[in-house]
Amino acid sequence: MSNTKKFSLIALASIFIAGLAGCYNSGPEDKADWITAKISKKLDLDENQKLKLDELKNEVLNVRKETHNERDGHLKQVKEMIKGESLDKAEIKLLLTQKQEIFNKKSDIIIDKLIAFHASLKPEQKQLIINFIEERKEGHGHFGNHRPW
Repeated sequence: MSNTKKFSLIALASIFIAGLAGCYNSGPEDKADWITAKISKKLDLDENQKLKLDELKNEVLNVRKETHNERDGHLKQVKEMIKGESLDKAEIKLLLTQKQEIFNKKSDIIIDKLIAFHASLKPEQKQLIINFIEERKEGHGHFGNHRPW
């Protein structure tokens, strides 16, 4: 897979996840429903594409739930480290390695669903996503870098 395709897939996943995080005062399922509805409308998705997007959404929610449970254990370890007289570099590196392994394992599942969704998109829909990314890069987005007066 070319670097451009990898970047596009990562950017699309980032937009999806940022959309999940960008909704306020609702649970993760509501946020996911909101962003998938918005993506479906903006890209004018057909039924097959909506199904692929829904599979991606469900996988993101599943991974979020799994990693949230694992996070509690890691936070407990961090608190125990902080209570100590000093920090142990090897212990910190081990914790980071564990987190990276979890991320790598879970990201493969999401990337597979993202690839399936991407493969279902028409060239015009891909261009809309590229336009969206470019607008955000230029700081025109709601959460983008706003230009000074």
